[in-house]
Amino acid sequence: MKKSKPAALVLIISYFTMLIPLPWLSYFAFPNYSWVGLIVFWVWVIIMWGVSALVAVFSTKITLKEWYEEVFFSGVRSIALHALDITRSPLHWFTARFFEFWWCTCIKYIFPWAIYWLLIMTVQNDTENLYGEYYWGWQIIGAIVPVVGFLLFFIPLVSTKGVATTEWADAFDLKKLTRQARVNTKAQDNNTEQAAEMGKVQSK
Repeated sequence: MKKSKPAALVLIISYFTMLIPLPWLSYFAFPNYSWVGLIVFWVWVIIMWGVSALVAVFSTKITLKEWYEEVFFSGVRSIALHALDITRSPLHWFTARFFEFWWCTCIKYIFPWAIYWLLIMTVQNDTENLYGEYYWGWQIIGAIVPVVGFLLFFIPLVSTKGVATTEWADAFDLKKLTRQARVNTKAQDNNTEQAAEMGKVQSK
């Protein structure tokens, strides 16, 4: 968000304005063509990724690499780098970059979509076929349990105010993790070169 607020807003608004209503329309308004919603959603999201990148480059004048690392994967990349930092052995730079892309894409874009979409599919199915064919009164009682559980989680989350600390910022400092990732990559390259040199010596 700090690097390019307009580009970040394009990502956020385009993602959630499509995510929230589309499964309801797909499964309740057009149940026979619900599969079309999957295609529409991801085509739209991917197009808006490109729009966000263009906004970042031409509007806020940041590089595509900065957009990719600090806008597109903002909020999740630092956790991915932390995961790479605590691996037992350094990874090759390509493997590390691939893991970073795969993990960040799943956590930030794919998992929220999949969980929400599955939830609406379940709601649609339960409205047509009562769960376990129980009496509707039991259906309501069964629905109260997860709702209460959610409220018990959500209300303390937003109402409890503790003393601000820097624990999170220190643990997931993006600059520090980026430097460490470069050190690990360099160490991996050095190990590879040493292994190659030893192989040459042994072959002689």
